[in-house]
Amino acid sequence: MSDAAVHAVANLAAIAAEKARAEGAASRVEAARQNEVMKATLLDALAHEFTTPLTSIKAAASSILDEERSTQQELLTIIEEEQAIVAFGGSLVGNPGASRASL
Repeated sequence: MSDAAVHAVANLAAIAAEKARAEGAASRVEAARQNEVMKATLLDALAHEFTTPLTSIKAAASSILDEERSTQQELLTIIEEEQAIVAFGGSLVGNPGASRASL
């Protein structure tokens, strides 16, 4: 094989190696982008899940003094139940292993 042919084969091998390296880098960048999208989606979902019980707690708390005794007890029950949901969610955010430990 001539020197020119050996040089051409070596260049092709170098080009193939560079292409493989660039594809690997592009794959890592895409994986990082997808990871960020999933994180944002998860945080949006968590924010929504916290907002719902907090809205119930606020509504029940603001109404509690204007109601009769039996209704006050119902509103206190709602506050306690919704607070438990928020507390559980907070424990999951603060300690991701907590959900697996409680299962």
